[in-house]
Amino acid sequence: MRSADGASGGFNIGPIVMTRAMCGPGSLDQRISRELQSVRSYTLGEGRLNLSLTSDTGIQGWEPIDQDQK
Repeated sequence: MRSADGASGGFNIGPIVMTRAMCGPGSLDQRISRELQSVRSYTLGEGRLNLSLTSDTGIQGWEPIDQDQK
């Protein structure tokens, strides 16, 4: 279910497949893949996507990369 403005809601992510082809030392690939299976809701605001994990175990915060800073 999502809010009328689409800025928040709930969802489930099923099994995922990831590649580590571009993951260097110290990358968060394993943590992200593990936590994505525990996402239960999201909020959108101020250019950020926040993914709330089950049982208040954390929030993943995502924001777009500024293409000029690459």
